Amino acid sequence: MTVTEDNNDKTFTDDVGMGNEEPEEATPAVAIAKSDSNNEEDEEATPAVAVAKSDGNNEDDEEATPAIVIAKSVRLRNMLKEKKKSVSYELGEDVYAFIFVAPVFSVPFFFSLYVIATKIIMYAILVEGISFGRGDSYSKGAQAAKFFLVPVAIAMQEDLIKAYFLFANVTYSPSALKISTSATKAKLGLSWLLRTFDGVFSLVLNFYVMLTTQEILGVFLNFAALQFLQSIDDVFYELVQLGFFGDKMEAMSTLCKQIELPRRSGEDNTKLGCFRISHLDTILFGLTFFICIVLYAVTAAGLAGGIGGFPFRDEI
Repeated sequence: MTVTEDNNDKTFTDDVGMGNEEPEEATPAVAIAKSDSNNEEDEEATPAVAVAKSDGNNEDDEEATPAIVIAKSVRLRNMLKEKKKSVSYELGEDVYAFIFVAPVFSVPFFFSLYVIATKIIMYAILVEGISFGRGDSYSKGAQAAKFFLVPVAIAMQEDLIKAYFLFANVTYSPSALKISTSATKAKLGLSWLLRTFDGVFSLVLNFYVMLTTQEILGVFLNFAALQFLQSIDDVFYELVQLGFFGDKMEAMSTLCKQIELPRRSGEDNTKLGCFRISHLDTILFGLTFFICIVLYAVTAAGLAGGIGGFPFRDEI
């Protein structure tokens, strides 16, 4: 009995030992199997865990948010700086490109001066042909239309807006001399000044006619009728590109397309007090808008009160 019990105990002990060894060896495999079987569940549970962690560290996240926003702002600013360094602009497709590229004593140069002079003369003839007289009626609808057309009148002055942009964002490059020896910095400045003069003259005429018109329909008709004058130089330049004025003129327009001017950045974008030169377009636009609003307010007040102000007209 004792032996049997010992054997049984021994056998039982050996069985237990064998049983203990098998689970220990199988543990890694079981862990891998469990990991494989629950892999998808873990991946699906990850967002929930992340949310839980985020909720647990909510205060830390709120404190870190301003730093993240600042880092993104700095990164975007650096990206914009790099973009400005790599951006360049072609010359506009108008006669002002001839002022910059063509030799002074050449047909394209004098042709461009002729077209610009034609626009100015037409502005002068239009002003001379307007018959002015003081109106007796006051239309609230017309005054409201004028108020909302003030920024539109400025924005639609193509030459003036282009001049503001060029002064603020574009700079001269000596590489232009490789394409045309006449494309000097002085002539580039001359073309910009002529464009500015053209744009200012056009704005003054359009705005003055708009202010002195009393009827609502007349405000819109006169405003739209005067816009065609701005495109005269574009029309003539297009004719040059199509070869209507000879091969030499067409070749000069092709030469203008090859010149690109870099965007103002780095040392070219120097500070002027609290602002940089690249802010000049915004400043000039805002200043122009302010002047026009003041003129509008003075005219509207004079018409409403029947005192002073501009002379008012019925039609062109």
